[in-house]
Amino acid sequence: MDVIALNQDESSNIATIDISKFNDRYAYASSLYDANPIADLDLSDLDKIKPSDSSSSSDDKAYEDLNLNIEKLDTSVDALKELDELTGLDEAKKQIKDMIAIAKINQLREERGLKTPAGISKHMVFVGDPGTGKTTVAKLFGTILAQNKIISENKFVSTDRSDLVGHYTGTTADRTKKVIESALGGILFIDEAYQLSHADSPTDFGHEAIDQLIIGMENHRKDLIIILAGYTDRMEEFLNDNPGLRSRIPNRVFFADYTTAELVKIIKTMMEHEGIVKLEDVKYFDKTVTEFIETNHPSGNARWARNVYQAMLQAQARRVAFMEKPSNDDLTYINNEDVDAAIANTPAN
Repeated sequence: MDVIALNQDESSNIATIDISKFNDRYAYASSLYDANPIADLDLSDLDKIKPSDSSSSSDDKAYEDLNLNIEKLDTSVDALKELDELTGLDEAKKQIKDMIAIAKINQLREERGLKTPAGISKHMVFVGDPGTGKTTVAKLFGTILAQNKIISENKFVSTDRSDLVGHYTGTTADRTKKVIESALGGILFIDEAYQLSHADSPTDFGHEAIDQLIIGMENHRKDLIIILAGYTDRMEEFLNDNPGLRSRIPNRVFFADYTTAELVKIIKTMMEHEGIVKLEDVKYFDKTVTEFIETNHPSGNARWARNVYQAMLQAQARRVAFMEKPSNDDLTYINNEDVDAAIANTPAN
């Protein structure tokens, strides 16, 4: 096998090796790493390991640990209305609608044989804290595009570093190509995209994934939309370190944290949409949750809100489950005791 680089310090020798010629032994090498990532790997006999069973291709072995979430978007819903009805996110919704508007106009121009602007990018960067609706908005955006035939498939592929970056030289590029191919015709959503770039680790293979993403953007301008998502500051640093990405993704969509009133509304909206339980005392709920938020400043945004809702269901179940004959009202209503218990048992951070 080929040694690409050898780094030495006082206590160890670290070699970067190219095992691409042994793709059919990839699963063996990967299993050694997964079993003990910090151990010294003995790959000296890699060329002696028997290839995988011929019934499984080497490509399948190389990609068997991909954990892609490929979702078919529901184009039967009124996605634009759902976008409008989302709590908060006014600036993000405005930016998304602007993107949809320019895409629709250019599609009409093209259908009528008119000239369209060159170099209009549909790729986007979503920035904001966790729980601010980035994934939800991305799916609605994809649904609207599919409904308007702006993308050819109602497909949404979500992924992260673990799918794109391999453990060894020669595997990352192929893995990233595989992910891109899976998303053609639809949306590729890469969460915590800044994890692809480790500037302080010269032997990290994330740069290979970034290079392949850039190539994918160039080669599939009409059948691929990539959305990179993550924390605001870390995404800006990531793009600054990777100017090739920054220049190809000019569209930034900012997702602000929810206000106190919006978080209270989100919890009640979750209850209304599911239609399982109702609040016995809405004013008490509003007052209690508002005071808790303003005092404790919980993190997590809508994720925290969902945790509170689920904690209320748990508190109600704890109170009602062992009643001898619970009434329909017992099964339906969240009382003040349930609200207090939920707030007390939901971590703020």
